[in-house]
Amino acid sequence: FSFRWIAVSVFIISSTLNYLDRNLLSLLAPLIMAELHFNQTQFGFLVSLFSIAYAASSLVGGWLLDRFGINRTISGAVAGWSVAAISNGLVRTFAGLAVCRAALGIGESAGVPAVGKLNGIYLKTEERALGAAANQIGLSLAGVIGPLWIVFAISHSWREPFIINGLIGLLWIPVWLAVNRAI
Repeated sequence: FSFRWIAVSVFIISSTLNYLDRNLLSLLAPLIMAELHFNQTQFGFLVSLFSIAYAASSLVGGWLLDRFGINRTISGAVAGWSVAAISNGLVRTFAGLAVCRAALGIGESAGVPAVGKLNGIYLKTEERALGAAANQIGLSLAGVIGPLWIVFAISHSWREPFIINGLIGLLWIPVWLAVNRAI
């Protein structure tokens, strides 16, 4: 076992948080729609807005990773998407939620290219496909964790899963920087 794989493991956590953040809206939609009083068409707009912001920002995220490196760029991206996730839980209007969803898409667009960059930096050529496959585990974990938030939200509030997930994202940044320095 190599310490390089610790870096990959820490990035799997960021991928899990990334996909969980984007899926919470769909998972908690009935509760959010009831409280903020919007319909399915408006919900579709929110999903599209996230996707458009994500797609429009992906090339910029990749360029930033190449220009400024993985540490600064992914730290900034995770901070941005975590603050956007927290903001999703604090909004009081549909318009506010739309802004938060766009911000989430912009921040999260650096996640996938960062994994590719990480694998290129830390893994041997013959390990990179395995690194990409390991990252897919993080994406799948988000699908497992997400429905558990519904149970939590029903007993508490739909807002708390967004806030908690965002706070975990902010805590991820110093963990990543410490692991990166140690390797």
